[in-house]
Amino acid sequence: MMIRLSPLSGLLLICVTFGMIRPADAKRNMTVTFGSVTSDGSSFRPGAGLSRATAISTDATTPAEVLMPTGATLRLGRATTASIYDDTADVFVGTVLFSSASGILGRRVEAMAAGPLEISCNGSVLVSVNGNTTKITCLEGSAVVRVRERRRHFLELEAGNMVMLGNDAVEIPVPVEIDLERLTRTGGLLGSPFGELRTEQRIRKAIDKQQRAMAKGKLLASSVTVSGSGGETSVGDSPSGGGQSDSAGNSGSSSGSSSGGGGSSGGGGGVASTGGSLSSATACA
Repeated sequence: MMIRLSPLSGLLLICVTFGMIRPADAKRNMTVTFGSVTSDGSSFRPGAGLSRATAISTDATTPAEVLMPTGATLRLGRATTASIYDDTADVFVGTVLFSSASGILGRRVEAMAAGPLEISCNGSVLVSVNGNTTKITCLEGSAVVRVRERRRHFLELEAGNMVMLGNDAVEIPVPVEIDLERLTRTGGLLGSPFGELRTEQRIRKAIDKQQRAMAKGKLLASSVTVSGSGGETSVGDSPSGGGQSDSAGNSGSSSGSSSGGGGSSGGGGGVASTGGSLSSATACA
């Protein structure tokens, strides 16, 4: 932002340039803020800087958090690999939590990719790529997802929405609504061992809104669950307790909810019964 005093009018003019990277920003690198990541065969711990164009990964025991040059937060689950180039994160395998930056001018729209999808994130999203399945859950704010090969085909996700599809998919399925409270309680990329996410208050507001809708009967609990970072589904009694973590650190199942008549998530997803919904526990510790 540049501030200039007009000699003609004596008015203070504030000139703001949008969509451009300032020279100071161009020199900033990513910074590891929690855990450790590996890049080009070297290990980087909290306080270490990383090149803006690099592939980073975590091992099977330790998650990590990286502060992007834009101010966005990227949390990586265990055994996760992602590539960062020009402020864009591309998830190859594993689970990440991506939260876009906030400033005096509002939220910044961040770009990322996972599996067959491109994502424009104006909020916080949880993304898992496991085998042939890509799963995206919007925790707060919104996210627009597009199939890379068919960019004209897109879908906007709101808080609580999840889509799950195969990595060879050419269509984006109808999103289902999941239980945000349970997901955030059992997910390994929120809460301990990390500090509080800067957007955590927004996530809590989204949870409160969903809980009110469930109390009014607009959303109904479901017995369908999706466990861990993959696309495995199961049907049983609607879970009410905390999820369990498996050996890979994936969280257990959480109850879900849905508005309307439910539907099929398609592309490797599960099917929700009328008035019920698909549930999810997507995070990886």
